[in-house]
Amino acid sequence: MPITNKIELDILATVVLWKNSAPKDKHKFKYLDKRNSQTERLCFVLNLIASHFKDEDYNSIFQQLTTRNPRKKDDKSYLSKDPSQLKEPHPVKGDWYFEGCMNKGQKQLFMQHIRKLRFPGGFQFSTDFSACVDDFLDYKNPLDKYEPTENDKEAFDFYQEKMDLFKSL
Repeated sequence: MPITNKIELDILATVVLWKNSAPKDKHKFKYLDKRNSQTERLCFVLNLIASHFKDEDYNSIFQQLTTRNPRKKDDKSYLSKDPSQLKEPHPVKGDWYFEGCMNKGQKQLFMQHIRKLRFPGGFQFSTDFSACVDDFLDYKNPLDKYEPTENDKEAFDFYQEKMDLFKSL
């Protein structure tokens, strides 16, 4: 169950930092005009994913998501460059917006679609990473079960280096 891919580990380290420093679920951040909600957490993960790829690559990936994951009622996507098409638009990287008016099941389905996509270089997110994001969205389960163990020294050292960096900030 531990995550060993460096992109996934980088995202894991960052969401663990969020979880360890953010206010309680559904409470407002002290210095941001945001709440610690499932939607904000999913937007955070989308931004982290996008940050690992060139602009043209994440734009292509987000564009693929607009065709793979339509909304039920109006057949529109949960992800759009046109915020007027969304009931509760939340900004994501670049000029993309994510629909905030979704239940947990819809958010999980959205992440399942991300996991099925092939990213540049043939990269694909793992099932364990999807489970980790689900637990992060749920905000009740600990994320330590996804942290690498010393059995995988390279992944463990990479993750520890990230966590040490965050602790020094």
